[in-house]
Amino acid sequence: MGGINIMFYEMTSPNVNKSAMVTLLDDLTSGPAVAAPLLLGHFIFAIGMLLLGIGVWRSRAFPGWAGPCLVLWIVVDLLIGSAPVGHVVGDIASNAFALAGFATLGWTLLTSTDASWEQTSSDHSELAAQIAPAQA
Repeated sequence: MGGINIMFYEMTSPNVNKSAMVTLLDDLTSGPAVAAPLLLGHFIFAIGMLLLGIGVWRSRAFPGWAGPCLVLWIVVDLLIGSAPVGHVVGDIASNAFALAGFATLGWTLLTSTDASWEQTSSDHSELAAQIAPAQA
């Protein structure tokens, strides 16, 4: 999504042919052959971020609020994006959750030792062994 936004920004540059850019923008946003993949890519990205948030929360390998922050990022972006508020308000609100979630993931990964990850892995293996007989 960032690439298309950079392209839209560059289309407003004073040294480009405005009529050609208007034609290009019209073709990009009205033609189903181009607009559909862009929209589909946006939805796939959102679903992937929701699944990442759920996976982070369920893994318990990170602080408990990191996964819900990633989920709230997408949910708030969708809800405020369709609400009658300024786009800046929506961007700040949703991206605050993204920043909190990803900063927590990054900080946890950077400050954790290899031994702590091996312990987390063995804890999950033991938990899986306890759950498997109960389901049978």
